[in-house]
Amino acid sequence: MQFVWQQILTALQADIDEGRYGIGDKLPTEAALSIRFGVNRHTVRRALQELAQLEVISIRKGSGSTVMPKKIPYTVGKTSRFSSNLVGLHKSGRRRIVRAETIRADKTIAEQLALSRQDPVHLLEYIASVEDAPILYSVCYYPAKLLPNFLQAFQQTLSVTASLANDGITSYHRRWSKVRADRPPPAVARHLGMLPQSPALRIVFLNAQVETNLPVEYSTAWFVGDKIEINFDHLNNG
Repeated sequence: MQFVWQQILTALQADIDEGRYGIGDKLPTEAALSIRFGVNRHTVRRALQELAQLEVISIRKGSGSTVMPKKIPYTVGKTSRFSSNLVGLHKSGRRRIVRAETIRADKTIAEQLALSRQDPVHLLEYIASVEDAPILYSVCYYPAKLLPNFLQAFQQTLSVTASLANDGITSYHRRWSKVRADRPPPAVARHLGMLPQSPALRIVFLNAQVETNLPVEYSTAWFVGDKIEINFDHLNNG
C-alpha cells in the first residue's frame, strides 16, 4: 500500500507524462497542491522532494518547482554505438559535420593510434542531435593509411560504423573509456547551445578492431550534462 506522499508523487508524475505540465513549466504551489490532494503541505513537500531526487523537477527557493527535461540514457560498453543507443530508445538522431580533413598526428594522437608522429590521420568533428536537440560534440581521429576512404564515406553515410566497414573494418570494440565532468571549449559550448560555465560530460575513448585489437578511432566527446545519463554496461565490458 502506498503512503499518501507516494500517491501524490504518482499523480504528479502522470500529469507530467501526459503533458499537463511540459518541460520548463512550473507546478502549482505547495498550498495549491495541498488543497488539490486534501493533505498538509509537509506531505506535498515530501512528494516534491522525491520528484526532485528523481530529477523529474527542480526546486528553487522562491521560484517553486519546475519540470526538467528527461535525460537520455546512453550506454557505454565494448560495443557502444551512437545510433544503436538511439534505436533502443526509439528516438531519432542525426549528425552534422563541422570539420573533416586529413592532418599529421601529434605525439598524443600517434601514441593512442599506435602510429608514428606526423603520420596522416583523419580528423572528424561533428555534432550529434537527438530529436533535433544538440546532445554531443565529437572530435575524432582515424589512421589514414588504414582507412584511406573514411572521410569520403562518412560524408555520404554520416555513420562511423558504415565508414569503417567501407575500408574493411567490419567489427570493432571499445578498448577503454575515461569519463569526467568538464567545461567544454567555448566553440564546443556554442555548438551545443550551452552557457560557457555549464559543465559537460566528457568521454575520451579508444576503439579497436576486434580481430587485431589495432586502434581505429581515438575520440573525445562532450555530452550536454543536463540532457544525458551515462550508463556503464559492466557485463559487456567484461
